[in-house]
Amino acid sequence: SKEIRYESQFSPNFPSFMKDHQLFGITIAPGASYVATALSAAKEALGQESCVFDDLFFPQALVLPENSSRTVQCLLIQEETAIYTFHIISLKEGQDETEATSWKLHNTGRIRISDAQSQASSKEIIDIKSVQARCQPSLSKEEFYQPIWDFGYTLGSLFQWNQEIWRCEGEALCLIKSPVELQGKDLSGYQLHPGLIDSCLQLLVNILQDNAAQASNNQEIYIPFIIEKFKFYQPPHSEHQLWCHAKSRELTNGSPEKLIGDIVIFDETGEIIAEIEGFELRKASLELLQQELRQSEDNFLYEIAWRLQERTSSKLPVSPQEMDNWLIFADHGGVGQQIAQQLSDHGAQCTLVFANRAGDIEQENSHYVIEATNPEDFKQLVKHKYQGVLHLWSLDH
Repeated sequence: SKEIRYESQFSPNFPSFMKDHQLFGITIAPGASYVATALSAAKEALGQESCVFDDLFFPQALVLPENSSRTVQCLLIQEETAIYTFHIISLKEGQDETEATSWKLHNTGRIRISDAQSQASSKEIIDIKSVQARCQPSLSKEEFYQPIWDFGYTLGSLFQWNQEIWRCEGEALCLIKSPVELQGKDLSGYQLHPGLIDSCLQLLVNILQDNAAQASNNQEIYIPFIIEKFKFYQPPHSEHQLWCHAKSRELTNGSPEKLIGDIVIFDETGEIIAEIEGFELRKASLELLQQELRQSEDNFLYEIAWRLQERTSSKLPVSPQEMDNWLIFADHGGVGQQIAQQLSDHGAQCTLVFANRAGDIEQENSHYVIEATNPEDFKQLVKHKYQGVLHLWSLDH
């Protein structure tokens, strides 16, 4: 497969926008910078501006303490004609680049060419006046950013593109304007500037978090987790006024653990610049987040630690009455199959699921082979009820 690498150096002062994005006084690369990087790489690799990103996942933040530096790479791997997977990875200064474990993954997803511009022209134009009428009164720039600052964010002017905001239940409209420092500057190096992307994400976060009672009293914060689709149609015209429209999604289970919404970026002529579908936030404890961030840059956001424990019994710690149907994400080394056999011996029914990144979902005698990166495959599995779920795929790595 074809592989393309783009490399840069990140520090608290480079690229220049980094210094304007901090949490608890520590510089963190904004998730929007990964999207902007991937957009630029896609233009080079695919040979055209419009494209679609699928399943942008943000597993770990890139933390940049004072006087630190990171080598950052955008890695594109061709799957098919005009379809690439991409990974944003970083290497801490002084670590061995030949060791795979030295590299940290910050963003991953798929890029593909689509007839995006014709799709954009068929979209219904957002009626600015109608949204303004139902979302009055408007918020000032200061009123909008104050809750963000209260959570511990320090956003400089390069991340304050939101000028005037009309907000109502589950919806918001915003007038977008580039900061003074960027006006008249050549931004052709970006398909979309990270500050613009981040400001639009801020708008959605504002209405989502405002509607979540669990985020009250500043005890919890919602952080980026995944974007289902990012559809990029065209770069914004420097002479046209930009707008952003954000709407929250109603969750069927009403889960307070995650929030989801959608965003449209468009200009005064009605031309759509980009769409963000399914931007999902996950809840985190503000206090724990602050502790992890200050203790170690590599602890933020998630870390899994496996510890060897002595096995006390070979018997299953479950009574036959508690056994019904088990879903086992099985490894290729046979551990999952052995467990399934033990459960079956005690009267349980087991469904084994094996990972196959290259193939579609297949079923044979309660055994499934699914594509590990395809959410639709997982949706087929959860149509059934299970007494328990056992995940063993990590044993293959």
